Amino acid sequence: MTTKTKLGAALLLTMAATGFIPQTADASSHREAPLIAEDAVADNTDLWAFTSPENNGTVTILAGYIGFEDPAGGPNWMNFSDDVLYEIKIDNNGDGNASDVVYQIRFTTTTNNALASGAGGTFFNNVGQYTTLPTVAAPGPALRVQTYNVTRIANGASTVVGTNIPVAPTYAGRFAFGTGGQPAADDTRYTTIANQAITNLTGGGVAFAGPRDDPFFADLGKIFDDATFQPGFGSRGGGTDTLSGYNFHMIGLQLPIAQVVRDASITDPTNAGNVIGVYATASRSRVTIRRDCNSTLRGRARPLPQRFTQQCLDDNQGQWVQVSRLGIPLVNEVIIPLAEKDFWNRAPAGDDVANFGSYILQPSLPTYAQILYGEPMHVRAAAGYTVPVRPAAANTTNDMFALIAGAPGLIAGVPTAGLTPADLLRLNVRTAPTALPTNAGRPTLVAGRSALGAAGGDTNGFPNGRRLFDDVVDIELRYVLNGLAMINRIPFGDGVDGNDVGFTNTFPYVAIPRPGSEGPRTQLVEPLRPAAP
Repeated sequence: MTTKTKLGAALLLTMAATGFIPQTADASSHREAPLIAEDAVADNTDLWAFTSPENNGTVTILAGYIGFEDPAGGPNWMNFSDDVLYEIKIDNNGDGNASDVVYQIRFTTTTNNALASGAGGTFFNNVGQYTTLPTVAAPGPALRVQTYNVTRIANGASTVVGTNIPVAPTYAGRFAFGTGGQPAADDTRYTTIANQAITNLTGGGVAFAGPRDDPFFADLGKIFDDATFQPGFGSRGGGTDTLSGYNFHMIGLQLPIAQVVRDASITDPTNAGNVIGVYATASRSRVTIRRDCNSTLRGRARPLPQRFTQQCLDDNQGQWVQVSRLGIPLVNEVIIPLAEKDFWNRAPAGDDVANFGSYILQPSLPTYAQILYGEPMHVRAAAGYTVPVRPAAANTTNDMFALIAGAPGLIAGVPTAGLTPADLLRLNVRTAPTALPTNAGRPTLVAGRSALGAAGGDTNGFPNGRRLFDDVVDIELRYVLNGLAMINRIPFGDGVDGNDVGFTNTFPYVAIPRPGSEGPRTQLVEPLRPAAP
C-alpha cells in the first residue's frame, strides 16, 4: 500500500469512526460564504507563509482581510475593526490543531477631535499633507488613527509582545502624500511613511498592519461564471485580473524560526518537526448590545462632549466566536458547496476530517466540468483530451486531498505521512528562501523556480507554504481536474499568471495600496502567448 493510499484509508476510517459524513466544506476567501460576505472587516481573504528572502532564519506570514477594497472608497475608507479579534494560529506538532502558537491582534481607533468635531470639524480623511506616520500622540493631519496590540500565546502562556503599534495610513490620494502631480514621488513619500509602521516585537520578530495592493491574481469573473474559460487559456495568458486595482488590509508577521517550531535545535531540513501548519481567523463577541442614541442624548446641546457620543457606541460582550478562517487558498471556491460555507468558517481546522472529509475526497468540480462542457473538455484543451472521471470515495488520487494531507513529495524534502489532514497552509521552515519577482504580470523567476510550485517541479513553493507569486488558481485546478498522477496532463488555468503590480524583497513585500484619487487601475489583460511546441 502506498503512503498516499494509507493516508486516504486513515481519513476514511476516521470519518467512519465519527459517524458523520457532512455535505460540504470551505475556507475563507474573497466574499466566499453568505454570512461573511456581509462582514468585510472580519473576512479572511488570503494567507501566505514563506521563508523570508532577505532575513535568514525567519518565516513571514501575511494574512489578508477586507476584499475588493476600492481605493477611492472614502470619505470613510475601510479599516480593521476594533470589535474583531484577528488571530494567526500555528500547528507545530502535526496534529491539525493550530493552537500551539497563536498571535492575537486587537485594534483600537482613536478620533482626532480637534479636526473631526466641533464647528471646524470636517469629513475628510486628513486635513493637509502627511509628513510622518500618524500616532495617537501626534496624529498630524489624520482625523482617525488606528493602533494595535499583539499577544503571543504558547504553551499556555500569554505574553503581550507589541503595544500601541501604529497602523499604516490610508493612501487617500496624491495630494495627501505629495505634490498631487508626481506619482513616483508621491508613492515614495507614502512608502517612507508606511514603512515607519514596521515595528519590532518583544522577544523577536516584526509586525506590520495596514492597507496594501491586493496581491491575489485571478480571472474571477470567468471562474464564477461556471468556469467559462476561453480556448487557449491555461498558462498561456489571455485572462483578466479581476483583483487588479483593488486594495486590501494586511497583517504581516516576520518571526524567528525559534518562535514557531516546537524544537528549534532540529535544523535537518528533512525532519518533519520543521513543518508548521498555519491558518488565520477572525472572531466576534457572542453578544452585541446596540445603544439607543436618541433616548440617551435627546435634548443635549451640540456639539456633544465625547463622553456622550461614546454612549451611542455598541457594546460587545461574551466569549469570542470564530466567524472566518483561511488556510489553504481557494478550498471554499474549489471544493465547498454553498450550504455549508458558513459552517466551515466557524469550525476549527482540527475537525476538518470529521466534518468535511467526504468533500475533500470527492470534489464536485470534475463532475460539474463534465456536465457543463462534456468530454472532451474542448473549452480549453486540444482535441482528444478528456476530463478525469470523478474519483470514488475510496480513491484518494484526486488532488485536493494531497494538499490537505500534506502528501509526501509536495513539501520540500520532508516525509509528511504523519500529519493529520486539515485545512492548514503547511510550510517547511527550513526551505531555502525564494527571491520575489519585481515585475508585473507573469513573474520573472530564476532557474529552478516555478509559479506552479510543486506542480512545476519547484517544491519550495505551494503547497510548501505559499509565496506571493505562486499561481494557486492554476495549481489547484490541476490538482482537482487532472489528479496528482497526471498533474500537468491538461494545462488548466485562468490565463492570469501574475499580479498586476510587482513585489519587493523586503518586508512587508506587498506593493503599497492604490491611491484613492486615482481609483482602481485598468484591469490587466495578459496577452495570449503561443502554445508550447
